[in-house]
Amino acid sequence: MRQASFGIRPAIALLLLFVMGAVGKLLPDAMAADVSVTSELSRPDVAVGEMAELQVRVHGAQGAEVPPELPVAGLQIRLTGQSTQVQMVNFKVSSSVVYSYSILPMRAGSFTIPSVPVAVGGKQFRTASTRLSVRDNTAPAVPATPYIPAPQVIPRPGVAQRQPVIPPRPQQPVAGGRLAFGQINCPKRSLYAGEMVPVEIRYYFDARYPVQVRGKVDFGAEGVLIERFADPVEGREEIDGIEYNVLTYRTLLSAVKPGGVDIPAAKLDSQIQMPGAVPPGFDDPIFRQLMGGQSPFMQAKDVAVKTAPLHLEILPLPKEGRPASFAGAVGQFDIEAAVQNPRPAPGDPVTLTLAITDVAGGANLETLQPPALSGDPAMTKDFRVPSEAISGVVTGNTKRFTLTVRPLRAGTAAIPPIEFSSYDPKSRSYVTARSQ
Repeated sequence: MRQASFGIRPAIALLLLFVMGAVGKLLPDAMAADVSVTSELSRPDVAVGEMAELQVRVHGAQGAEVPPELPVAGLQIRLTGQSTQVQMVNFKVSSSVVYSYSILPMRAGSFTIPSVPVAVGGKQFRTASTRLSVRDNTAPAVPATPYIPAPQVIPRPGVAQRQPVIPPRPQQPVAGGRLAFGQINCPKRSLYAGEMVPVEIRYYFDARYPVQVRGKVDFGAEGVLIERFADPVEGREEIDGIEYNVLTYRTLLSAVKPGGVDIPAAKLDSQIQMPGAVPPGFDDPIFRQLMGGQSPFMQAKDVAVKTAPLHLEILPLPKEGRPASFAGAVGQFDIEAAVQNPRPAPGDPVTLTLAITDVAGGANLETLQPPALSGDPAMTKDFRVPSEAISGVVTGNTKRFTLTVRPLRAGTAAIPPIEFSSYDPKSRSYVTARSQ
C-alpha cells in the first residue's frame, strides 16, 4: 500500500497543475458570464439606535462600483466593507462580491431603502428596494422576523446571548486559512471632536470547531467614548473555501478632544475545542469508523481574537463663525419649548420643557448640554432662571430638559425664542436653531 501511495503522487501533481491551468483559462469566462445583483437586510425590524445591515451581492463578478452612501431621510446608510468569493465546481468557475452597508436609524417609522445602483464592466444594474421598520425604543418591542443564516447558529440553552455558543461541524485538521480572526470597519477615519460614527466589529471562527465566547468585546481608548455594544448578529461566511461562523458587533464612537487617537485592537476572549492526541489503543481504524471519523478526544484552547488597531484623526472645531450660544454640540438639531402651566397665579413657578431633536443622526445625545438660559437677557428680563446645571432625559432621537422658572411680575410675559447652536460636519458650518 505504501508503494501505491507513493506511486500516485506524480499523478496528483499533474492533476493539480491541470486544475490550476483550468482555473486560469476559465476565470476570464466566469468574468464574462451573466451578472446578477441581489440585496438582503439582516433584519426588517429594529429600534431607534440599533443597527442593521444591508448586503448587496453581485453574482458573476469579482468587483463592481457601488455608492459609498445611500440617501434615505431618517437613516444613515454607509458602505462598511466587502468580501470576494471565487469557487470552482466541476471545472466551472463562479465568483461573487458582497458589499456590506451599515444602517443606523435616526427616528421611528417605516422606511423604503431604494434600489442600489451597481456598475459592472460598463453595464448598469439595480437591486430591488427593501423595507425597514423602525420602532421607538421606548415602546414595547414587536417580535421581528429573525435573520436565520444557513445553517443557523443557535445559542446553547442557559447561556446569555452575549456569550453565544457556536455549534461545531465535523472536526478536520486545519489545512490553510486561519482558526479565528477579527475585522473592524469604521466608515470615517477623520472626524470632528464630538461627532459620532458607527463602528462594526466582526469575529470569524472556523466552523469546524466548537467555540465558547468568554466575556465582552474589549475595545476603547482614553479620550474615546464607546456606546454600549448591542447583542451580536450571528451568521456564516465562506472565505477562501473555508466556512466561518461570524459574530458581528455594532456600536457608536466619538472622541472628546482633537488630535491623533490610536485605539488598540478590539479583543474578544474565546475558547475553541481542538482535536487532541489519541491515547494508545484508540487509534485503531475500526474505532475511528465507529466514531464516524471524528476524534472524541478534544482539548480546550484559549484564544484571544483580535482585530487590527484603529487610528483616527480628530479635527478641532473651527473658531471662525462660532456663535456665542455654542456649547459643543455636533450635528443637526431642532429645538422646541413648551410650558405646562401657561397661566400661573402670582408667585407660582412655571415648568419649562426644552426638547432638542437630532434630525440628521449620529449625535451624542448623552453628552448634550442645554442652552444657558441664565445668561439670556431676553429671558431674564421677565423670569428668574436657575443657574445650576439641568439634567436631561433621552427618548429616541430627542433629549428633553425640564426646568422651573418664576415670573418676576404680574401681567403678560412671553418666553422668547431659545437658541441652540451646533456644528454641522456635513456642511462644515455652525447652525443655530430657534424655538417658537
